[in-house]
Amino acid sequence: EYEPFKSLVIDWHNNSIGNSFDIDSVLSFAKARSIVHREQIPPKLKQVDYIIFDRNFYTSAVHQSNPLTLQEIVDINTKEGAIIPDKTFVLICNPEISSRRINERRDKIKKYNLPSMHESLDQLTRHYKLYLDLLDLYPQLNRIDCNQSEERVSFDIWRILKNEYY
Repeated sequence: EYEPFKSLVIDWHNNSIGNSFDIDSVLSFAKARSIVHREQIPPKLKQVDYIIFDRNFYTSAVHQSNPLTLQEIVDINTKEGAIIPDKTFVLICNPEISSRRINERRDKIKKYNLPSMHESLDQLTRHYKLYLDLLDLYPQLNRIDCNQSEERVSFDIWRILKNEYY
């Protein structure tokens, strides 16, 4: 499932992690995502009322935005045929709080001893700023304040969904 996107991500993690994304890499990810969106998502929509992505091209825009801009990456993905979500939630959390939570989770589950390249305070701060820029560029995205409790975050998301769909 989710091929060819899944293999592309795994290959990138195994061979290119730490490298910036050039236009060819961004296009490869966008084309692979588009194939998944065109071929695998429509049949699933016939079986369920909702599909929830934990990542989408908006996240790619943040992680791939050097040297391309956020808008260029979003545009490439939509031009290639990625599905534009009906509703998008951008979970925003202060980088220091994010770092503390990541370290607490790592200590609790004892699975990963070292942070990933995206978990340094510098990277968390960079991505935080890019997500804020993304929200400015696309006002239809829903900002969710994740500096609060999990219960409050869930409530805020549910409130938006309830107002939109019920």
